[in-house]
Amino acid sequence: MVVTSPHCMHVLLFLSNFLRISVASGFAAVNFTTKPKDADYFVESDATLRWEYSSRKAIQYIKFGILIGDDDVTIVVKDVDAKEVQFNSLYRPEVTESFIGRVDVVKNEQASFRIKNLTLNDTGRYFFSLDLQNESKISSQYVQVTVVDIITDRQNSTQLVESWIGHKVSLICIVTKASPGLPVDFDWRWSDNTQVIGKQVYWKGKPDPWKDQSQMTIETNVDRDFEPVTCIAKSRTSTQRFDIGMKQLYKPREPINVTAYDFPSNETECPMYSRLTWEPPEDDGGTPLTGFVVEYKHPFFTSQVFVSKTINRCTEHVICKLQSEFPREVHVDVRAINRVGQGFRSRTVLLSFFKSLTAPLNLTSKLVPKEQGPYDVWVTWSPPEEDGGAPLVQYSLEYKELESSWNSATVLKTNNTYMWISKTREAYVYEVRVTARNKFGLEKASNILIVHFGEKPDQPQDLVKKEAFIDKQNKPKIKVMWKPPRYDGGAAITHYHVEYKTVRKEWSSAEKDSVKNTEYTFQVDKSETYTFRTRAVNKLGIGKPTVITVNFTADDVKNLAVTKNSTSSATSASFGVFLLFVISNALA
Repeated sequence: MVVTSPHCMHVLLFLSNFLRISVASGFAAVNFTTKPKDADYFVESDATLRWEYSSRKAIQYIKFGILIGDDDVTIVVKDVDAKEVQFNSLYRPEVTESFIGRVDVVKNEQASFRIKNLTLNDTGRYFFSLDLQNESKISSQYVQVTVVDIITDRQNSTQLVESWIGHKVSLICIVTKASPGLPVDFDWRWSDNTQVIGKQVYWKGKPDPWKDQSQMTIETNVDRDFEPVTCIAKSRTSTQRFDIGMKQLYKPREPINVTAYDFPSNETECPMYSRLTWEPPEDDGGTPLTGFVVEYKHPFFTSQVFVSKTINRCTEHVICKLQSEFPREVHVDVRAINRVGQGFRSRTVLLSFFKSLTAPLNLTSKLVPKEQGPYDVWVTWSPPEEDGGAPLVQYSLEYKELESSWNSATVLKTNNTYMWISKTREAYVYEVRVTARNKFGLEKASNILIVHFGEKPDQPQDLVKKEAFIDKQNKPKIKVMWKPPRYDGGAAITHYHVEYKTVRKEWSSAEKDSVKNTEYTFQVDKSETYTFRTRAVNKLGIGKPTVITVNFTADDVKNLAVTKNSTSSATSASFGVFLLFVISNALA
């Protein structure tokens, strides 16, 4: 049937609307590939509604209109074959006349219609239908057009918020207004229509009529706080409702399959490591994991944490087993982290650690006398307190001359904690140290011990006053003598240290001297008494002194007088013999 006049078209539409024939077979013949969705449109704007379809049967008419009650009121009809568009001005003119000049068909599109300069009264349910050739069946599609002066800005408003117990969240509701000064009121409601209690703020810095958004801050503490929230924005003529979803998050569950194993390394500072591995928890709490926390704690005092390491996403942690601050055994657990915080602790793993290798202790020496020096030295020590996590395999004893380089040291190896060493050079004083070595190759040297291959000599023996005499310069002198010490300390006596003073003076003011012989002569005052002492000296130092008190006695004076007279008589007799010899020679 071809529509040739507006009058005939209206009759056709009237009949079509009242016949209400089933359209099941029509839908089977037509497939809608594109159709508009329900939408809000600003007042005074244009609404373009687009349908596209495919059909196995020929299409006669395309109709566009509005649903009034139960009645589809056609506004325009497009004759597909004739390519003509006619406006309905007869049937239900009270409905259609407001669309005169404002509804048209979009050119070059299959089935698109435009309503221009929308008014609030244009709000309604619009339809699109097809009439098939040689069939009185109509297939219809409906779309809701709502004309408003405010529209929720869904893209920039909060659509879904994630929160957890004790957390504060801010919900933002933004509207776009037809005119900037249009007053808008905001209200926030729970799903049961009770008002949301929280802190609400509006667009800061704008006067009240220009506000176009509301921010509601709430703290989520109970189950009800995690229900959806509706933002209601109202102008004088429009109401917008916008639902914001609430998602409750939780702390993650415990990591699983926590295991640890040891492995060696070639590093000098750390010969052995422990690698702790785990798998993420089966429940992440509803939000992605951000990392893990590994804690190494005291096995009894669990509040004492030695290491707390935060690891980003990786599911393993490597630690050196050489830890001087750790006890022998440490408890280790892992917790996952998400936005809510640290989750439940994993199963505890027991790890063993060891301290650094320490030095041998109690290094001592003992001189071993022999019939003739130099003597040997017996060195002993105690094992280290800490073996560094591996058995000790060897000790190295080094000894060298005092103040020389350790590069010149003699090195001896042993598995015992004692060793006999002998002097290797002329020096008698040496430095000794012992280094412990464990199976890992770690080494630690002891403190340095000073050893002597000998000792200071004993005091000289049999110190006596040998004689008192007057020398050629007529000065009184005393000669003392002594014998070497019975024990020279294992080193030859090099000289003697002698001192003498009057008995009334201190030794600090004594006269001092060194001699290689075992006698010494010193000048005296015949009226004074003197103290004399001597000490033997070897490579190891100065020995103990031997002391004697001497003076010019009456016997010494008498002996000196006799000696003087004897000397004078002998001199006179010698002179007489000499004179007689001279005279005899002269007479001859």
